[in-house]
Amino acid sequence: MGGTKASLQYLKRMFRLLLTCALVISCTAAVVAQPAPDQRFSAFAYGGLNLAQIDGDYYFGYNKVGLRFGIGSNIILTPKSYLSVGLGYNQGGAKASRSERYDRSLATINLRVNAAEVPVLFHYRLGKKEEYTKKADFNLYRSGEVQTGLAISRTTGTRFSRTGLVTQLSRKENFVAVEDEFAATDLYWIVGFAVPLTMNISVYGQHGKSILGIYRPGEVTLDEVLPLYPYYLNFGLRYTLY
Repeated sequence: MGGTKASLQYLKRMFRLLLTCALVISCTAAVVAQPAPDQRFSAFAYGGLNLAQIDGDYYFGYNKVGLRFGIGSNIILTPKSYLSVGLGYNQGGAKASRSERYDRSLATINLRVNAAEVPVLFHYRLGKKEEYTKKADFNLYRSGEVQTGLAISRTTGTRFSRTGLVTQLSRKENFVAVEDEFAATDLYWIVGFAVPLTMNISVYGQHGKSILGIYRPGEVTLDEVLPLYPYYLNFGLRYTLY
């Protein structure tokens, strides 16, 4: 699905959009060194390591390593809660573990799925509400938080490689045979947490699971490829610019 040229064009468009959003945020957001009591917007950037897999590929764990990064804007609802709208890039896919490769006589498939994403999350800070002022040293903004929401994902390109004799794979395990039927758009449910290191920098962890799936067949028999639902664990750093 999508050749090399198409993937490069998608990536170029995405990076142009990221740069445009960065300029818009920097020019229009009320950015100050510290959060103001009446502040309603702030900017952020995030990036980290993705550990991914696909439900339905007959592999287990989080074996496919990639990157996930992006930028966005926070909409502050109350001192304890806010919405974030981002624009990012997500590398997922599927890969067999070492033991799974041996169990299959080294006949496995390695799939990479690159996608642009728009995550919209609700964040709730766990600190005390009254500690959001300078007098309290902004302790609320230094407290941990929980987060949940949805992300719209658009595939920008896929590529795969095989190891061993693919003829040894059963029909249902050869999931790239239906690559031409992969859906370009998906929807993810995301849950996560963040632990601040400073008022601006935090370590975060998120789990994302596909809701719609990248392969959505009708009725499936036992020897056919199952519906495919990508999922991932993402750990990284988030920088907030108030």
